[in-house]
Amino acid sequence: MDRPPASDRIADILAWIEERLDEPLTLACLADRAGLSPYHF
Repeated sequence: MDRPPASDRIADILAWIEERLDEPLTLACLADRAGLSPYHF
């Protein structure tokens, strides 16, 4: 499976977070969105 460069993945997750600042965001939710385990996120 090819992954986009890390900088693109970080930009994608930051944009996703900014769209949801009014929602509760958990570590597990963020890690899942980024395709990582909570430990590695």
